Amino acid sequence: DGDALVWGQGGGLSAFVAMRDATKESEVENLYGAMDDMMFKGIQYFCQLDHGILAYSCYPAAGNERFYDDNVWIGLDMVDWYMETKEMRYLTQAKVVWRYLIDHGWDETCGGGVHWKELNEHTTSKHSCSTGPTAVMGCKMYQATQEQEYLDWAIKCYDYMLDVLQDKSDHLFYDNVRPNKDDPNLPGDLEKNKYSYNSGQPLQAACLLYKITGEQKYLDEAYAIAESCHKKWFMPYRSKELNLTFNILAPGHAWFNTIMCRGFFELYSIDNDRKYIDDIEKSMIHAWSSSCHQGNNLLNDDDLRGGTTKTSWEILHQGALDGFFVVCLLLFGRLCSVSFWKGYSLTGSAGLSLDAVSVTTVSLTIAVGALSSVLTGSSLLVTVSFTTVSLTIAVALTSVRAVAASAEF
Repeated sequence: DGDALVWGQGGGLSAFVAMRDATKESEVENLYGAMDDMMFKGIQYFCQLDHGILAYSCYPAAGNERFYDDNVWIGLDMVDWYMETKEMRYLTQAKVVWRYLIDHGWDETCGGGVHWKELNEHTTSKHSCSTGPTAVMGCKMYQATQEQEYLDWAIKCYDYMLDVLQDKSDHLFYDNVRPNKDDPNLPGDLEKNKYSYNSGQPLQAACLLYKITGEQKYLDEAYAIAESCHKKWFMPYRSKELNLTFNILAPGHAWFNTIMCRGFFELYSIDNDRKYIDDIEKSMIHAWSSSCHQGNNLLNDDDLRGGTTKTSWEILHQGALDGFFVVCLLLFGRLCSVSFWKGYSLTGSAGLSLDAVSVTTVSLTIAVGALSSVLTGSSLLVTVSFTTVSLTIAVALTSVRAVAASAEF
């Protein structure tokens, strides 16, 4: 029924970039690599010169609304895309977004921070949804280029989030702040709604700043934010499908929750503690195994528990959930390491059961409990095929398919 909004188009792009990363060095890498030009062309329709400024507009034409947060999500995808492929066109677009955020989005209204909207009427308030991801993008741009400017701005945006937009009682973040009535260059009244993505991005920024600087204060803050995010946006649940009790992602905005979980994933990459990752994985496996999963292979994204009825779906949310599955499968693949497999034989020990044997290939079905208590009782099957020199592990969730990990012997 018309063009997608750039927000939804960007959600689809994020899912693609995640798949692009997940399939590297797999037999389907070239399949997704062949889509690069199409995906890049699609998002570039939205990149418009308007009022002398180049940035991504809501629709693929000049003269319509334009938002800083829409741009920063695309900028994050571009720098990730560049890191995966080393193609300069993606870094070039990331720099276009960066200049838009810093040269036009940041000013001293409210004491700093990044605005939410540029066109057709510039906002005066400063928002977590634009300032937080700008901190993340600054970190990623620094990692990609080693240029100090990006790190300096990342710290500046992060500090603003903590100084102005954070609720110190729980380490979560408010939505936005308006200018002080007496002095617009000072913070004024706060809009105190809390949304999951507005806390997930400072969580990810804290993790990245810890990785870059090694300063413990960033990791300490990351742990505090993560604990409160988990407490607020997960809820106890008993899954009949998985025969498990766990904390499921609470009903709400699927895209918001996906962005929040980028922070959990970043934290996991530091400490390898599955405390939060377990609940995310179980949430997604339950969603696919329950009535949340529809016959058209889409998910009722507003409530991952199932039991709701939908007749239409948005690319924004489905793209977010697709990206969710990709990351969960990658994390699960890390369990299937070379060291794990060396601990077992083909005799059926520790949950291995011989399924079929041919001259060149052995197929095994691995009992879920042999891999991780996280998945005990689920219907997840892990199929392993190997020759004498290489091992490829594929994870299958009903009709979902993705290469999760590979190892050479």
